[in-house]
Amino acid sequence: MADQPYATPRTRKWLATHPGEDFLPILRNIEKFGCHIMQVKGTSTTPGWSYSIGLYDTAHQPEIIAIGMPQTVAVTAINKAAALLREGIDLTANRISNLIPNRDAEFRPVDPKWVDHLMGRALFYYDDELPPTLQLLYPDLNNRFPQDPSFDERFRYPLLQAEAQQTIKEEAFWNHS
Repeated sequence: MADQPYATPRTRKWLATHPGEDFLPILRNIEKFGCHIMQVKGTSTTPGWSYSIGLYDTAHQPEIIAIGMPQTVAVTAINKAAALLREGIDLTANRISNLIPNRDAEFRPVDPKWVDHLMGRALFYYDDELPPTLQLLYPDLNNRFPQDPSFDERFRYPLLQAEAQQTIKEEAFWNHS
């Protein structure tokens, strides 16, 4: 099946169940591209987020989530990161260049409670099993990351790691997302 290079037993199982018109494009993207990027629009109180569905199934690599990033930038960055994961590159080992224009990126494991809270379509796809997930962290305009004391707070976004300090950003995001 040349047009479905990433078909898996899971995608075939879902397709056989006639999953519905809203889930069908997700399955088709996973089979064709190796993952689907789900986007959730932000509100006046919470940022939007984008996440992959299917990387863990098609490449045995973690899913990726980005929060507060413009949707078009997030799609490009997640797809580039997925390609690196498929090449066997450990995204957590070093900062990664060229995912975001003129910026570096970092990746950190996501606490499973956040996966459960934010990635509903992925959970549905994985039959409620929590896939390992990495958060794409990005810097402010001076290439400083959230853990840097001089990070520009205007660019602050929720951090999804178990050891991350729970600030008002994480609490607001948890309560409104």
